Amino acid sequence: MKLHYDRDWYPIKHKFKGKDIQHSQVGECFAQTDWKNERVFRPEKIDFLTSCYNGDRLPDGEDTVIPITNELETINAQVPVENKDYCIKEYYNNVEKMFDAHMTSVVDQYKGKYTVLCSGGIDSNMIAAWMYKNRLDFEVIGLVDYPRQNQRGKDQVETSINAWKKIVPAGIMYLEKDLLIKDYINGDTLVNLPKPIQNHLDGYDDRTNDMIKQKCDWILHGGGSNHTMLHRADYTLMAYNSLDTDWKKFKDTDVLNKVSFPAVCDTDYTSLLSYTNVFNNGGLAEDQWKNKKIRSVDHGCWISYSRYYQSHDDKFLNLVNEEWSNTWEKIDWQKLDLKLLREMLDARVWRDYLIKHASVDVEAITKTVNSSNSHYTPNDENKKICEETFKNLIERFKGNIFLIREVMGCQWLLKRYNKINDIGMVLCHMEKFLQKVSHYQ
Repeated sequence: MKLHYDRDWYPIKHKFKGKDIQHSQVGECFAQTDWKNERVFRPEKIDFLTSCYNGDRLPDGEDTVIPITNELETINAQVPVENKDYCIKEYYNNVEKMFDAHMTSVVDQYKGKYTVLCSGGIDSNMIAAWMYKNRLDFEVIGLVDYPRQNQRGKDQVETSINAWKKIVPAGIMYLEKDLLIKDYINGDTLVNLPKPIQNHLDGYDDRTNDMIKQKCDWILHGGGSNHTMLHRADYTLMAYNSLDTDWKKFKDTDVLNKVSFPAVCDTDYTSLLSYTNVFNNGGLAEDQWKNKKIRSVDHGCWISYSRYYQSHDDKFLNLVNEEWSNTWEKIDWQKLDLKLLREMLDARVWRDYLIKHASVDVEAITKTVNSSNSHYTPNDENKKICEETFKNLIERFKGNIFLIREVMGCQWLLKRYNKINDIGMVLCHMEKFLQKVSHYQ
């Protein structure tokens, strides 16, 4: 099987005042926002400046055109796959070959020494196992102590790296979280538009990248495979729940209010996940999901596309692949049954691969975890920076009660609990960006 990896696949376009603009123009157009009269923008929209996917879900109804401000739009330019006739069972039987074809295309095009970033989940461990099987020159690195990492995520990384150390060069890179937060707020490695929180506070920032690249030519990252590799509930369980929608009759009952994942379909691989409601609050059930023209808008991570907005190559390679993604879009889910669903959510095909091509120890510790913590306790220096920036934001938003309330909420949280969450961080970063684009003030 052949599966061409196109590193430059980036189906995102932008419009400003109804006219197409280049990626390089997005930041300056965003800076022209009339904040007093702005009615569309809210802080989470920063995620959608560079993507149609924010690691959680799209805003309701915004799956093709995503309004960022009154005048700026991000557009998903994916071409829908018309014929959805690839039986899920056939896809499942071939998915290991798809992974192999993807990785083969990656290393055929981009040769050299590789660093595999390892979170302890299935994506990164599969990349490392494939590299080990094919005797390539690589090492495995786990990133620890980045600002959004919780203790569960840190433990998972350290456990995984200890398992990899037994068979390949592997190590842990300890990051300075306060320094990364300061970098992010101040935009010391500023590109030409505000950066999302995701990745830039998860150890994929320019400072960390530069340290990693001193020892390798390419950095391999598992981002973008959440749908194609079939192990994420927000795709596979969503598909299962779209095949029999009788749950709609009981959606508001106490019974279904208590139905949660992973409990409803528990597996070893998902055993460390926090519970998510399945049938309510936009959880894991959408009756028309299987009929959508485009079922996944996960084009991977910002890190894959940062060179569209900056002047240097980040050297990241990941599991985002247009041809593979289109193959997944062709799936006919009708024959998905509970047995197959459990195998997919358990990452069974991939864990068997780890046993065969890596080690029993690596497979045994491979889990998916909720590793993100969106609340930070700033050090004194960063606290003062945020306090001053919040004041600047209130001045900028003067006349816009909605946005001022967002900032005042950030101020209250910082004063009352000495915490800053994702919203506060991205607002501070955005304000510093706008201050530097002075000719639009």
